Amino acid sequence: FKHMRNHIFLKASYQKGYQNKAIFQNNGFSHFRYTFMMHSILGYEIFTQTEFDTFKSLELRQLLGGGLRTELSFLKYFKFNSGLGLMNDFEQLQNNIKNSDTRINSYFVVKTILNKEASSFFSVVIYYQPLLFTHSDYRIKNEANLKSFLGKLKNTKIHTIMSFVYLYDSMPPAGIITNDKILKISINLDW
Repeated sequence: FKHMRNHIFLKASYQKGYQNKAIFQNNGFSHFRYTFMMHSILGYEIFTQTEFDTFKSLELRQLLGGGLRTELSFLKYFKFNSGLGLMNDFEQLQNNIKNSDTRINSYFVVKTILNKEASSFFSVVIYYQPLLFTHSDYRIKNEANLKSFLGKLKNTKIHTIMSFVYLYDSMPPAGIITNDKILKISINLDW
């Protein structure tokens, strides 16, 4: 949602999957971000995030942070955003281990509009989040999305979103792999 210089972003998901009566996926995620653009290309933002993932031994992860954001547009259909700031990263693992660290939060977003009237686009988001004073402990998230228009029902546009996500944690909890890949296809309704 954008209104003048105020931008609000909210994203939430919950996924649970069974195969042969055994759970193979159980995770949830919510993210809220408020950005105030002081100028057409520069703003500041605050955000909070909560998530869990039982297959990564993550009972709870809470982020709270803020920083600066830039927004640039080129050739009418191409956008580049970036952000740099700090965040508090609290984690509670299933074995009752709790961590609270300060991380650098940096990200880059490249988005190209494929069809403005149909709200179709391709985007790539890259996050790099090292610990503030121990840069060998870092996390990377790379997400690519393709949003394609399927049709319209009254005032609602229907899209598919194909996403590929690559996650890397240089120092994950014991017994958890360092990288993860997720491919998903979802239905999106815009009204």
